Amino acid sequence: MALAEAAVVASPNDPNVLMGAYTLVLEQGLDDKKPAAAQWFRRALDLSGPDGPIKRFEQKGALQ
Repeated sequence: MALAEAAVVASPNDPNVLMGAYTLVLEQGLDDKKPAAAQWFRRALDLSGPDGPIKRFEQKGALQ
């Protein structure tokens, strides 16, 4: 985890680094203990372009 946090500090504007760190937190089940991870995800989303790493899309139709 320390390495992931160091990567985020070193590359706070790289959506791939942010998503990697966020994914690691989720895989380790640490999302309750690392609230900053949600911010990493939001930042990665904001920094992602049309090619990702996160792609936005609109889901059409009602869920039933």
